[in-house]
Amino acid sequence: FRLVRARVESLAGKWLEESDWTPPTPDIAPKEFSPSLGAAIAQDVMEPMLRDKARELGADLRMSTELLRFEQDEHGVTAVVRERDGREYTIRAAYMLAADGGKSPVREALGISQQGRGPMRTVRSVLFRAPLEQYLARGVHQFEIDQPDFKAFLTTYNDGRWVLMFEGDAERDEAELRAAIVRALGREDLTIEIITTGRWELGALVADQFRKGRVFLAGDAAHCLPPSRGGYGANTGIHDAHNLAWKLAAVHAGTSTPALLDSYDLERRPVAWVRHQQIFARNDYKAAGRGISDGVAILDDDAM
Repeated sequence: FRLVRARVESLAGKWLEESDWTPPTPDIAPKEFSPSLGAAIAQDVMEPMLRDKARELGADLRMSTELLRFEQDEHGVTAVVRERDGREYTIRAAYMLAADGGKSPVREALGISQQGRGPMRTVRSVLFRAPLEQYLARGVHQFEIDQPDFKAFLTTYNDGRWVLMFEGDAERDEAELRAAIVRALGREDLTIEIITTGRWELGALVADQFRKGRVFLAGDAAHCLPPSRGGYGANTGIHDAHNLAWKLAAVHAGTSTPALLDSYDLERRPVAWVRHQQIFARNDYKAAGRGISDGVAILDDDAM
């Protein structure tokens, strides 16, 4: 399973070169660590599966509900929330887990600072559907579009949907978006369905604490990492949730003391920093790292 990216003039045009996320080490024999290979799945496909399973296991999910404020004491956390219809009410819990994104209001309210490469740039993107499966036959799913006056990044969700990401923060109307997609594909004969557009901030920051009192940070609230081959940001967040969930369950059940929860920050924050440094040690982001990972030894994909 190789994490390969191709630099191309266009998808149907000249392919200039291919590159691995981690430099190959042919002298090291491949190992089997799992019965499953790596896989990519779109967030809007995965999340409904997780929600359904959570409900099956008894989770109380409250959608369209906003956290207004919270406070904590030595016994628990009190949160005031508001539903979309305007109704406000209070939730009392022993602990709170904040997975509220890279600009986490909870992290800000707790006064937790961040360190790292920092904000890098604003990214514009367009999500579209087109019949392009033939270009995936070589096992490459990520493409750097490299034309003299047009630079972009193209990748697929492996379900007929593709996303084209642009350099720069320019607004484009539908005609301009279609023209850009055609340039990236190198073909004008395909039916293209534009689904939506996006705008987001690319950057890398790790919180100085993953816990403050009875409140824990996880996912992008704890560590915001740029998209990478291997999905370092998402996988780090998923492991945060696993690490903390079983520990909270053990404390809640009385099979462990609350001291177990002190290990969450000790175990997860170093992993976030390793991932941060490994991203900027590799060629995809090395130039953008501004030397932040100089001298960092690149770990192999199995280790990561």
